[in-house]
Amino acid sequence: MKRIKNLCLFIFLTSVCFACKKNEGNSNNSSSTSKVDAMAKEICDCKKDMADLNEKIEPFTAQNKTQEVMNLFKEVGALSDGVAKCEMSIQKKYAGQNMAAAEKKLDTLCPKVAKMINNLKKIEQ
Repeated sequence: MKRIKNLCLFIFLTSVCFACKKNEGNSNNSSSTSKVDAMAKEICDCKKDMADLNEKIEPFTAQNKTQEVMNLFKEVGALSDGVAKCEMSIQKKYAGQNMAAAEKKLDTLCPKVAKMINNLKKIEQ
């Protein structure tokens, strides 16, 4: 069961790796702030479905319900490609912007997505 849990978490990690990179941004003006807000909204939109699915999987992994996790794992695979393409698009669109600042906004804008990203960062450490 631990292997399945780690595999699920690895897929989530893979799906968010591009958006989790911390880019350096030097501008603090209102234009930069609006770009950070827009970037945060796009990250939320991009990852919402994956975060919802992650929320469904968590109780099953905690209860060692392997079959339920495997059933939901199929959905993870279906979502992963779309999320990865979406994230690459965000990275390209906002190249050079402060991704870390956008991630901080996720706590209030879309808490489920923020929780998923924070959990993945803990796993990376």
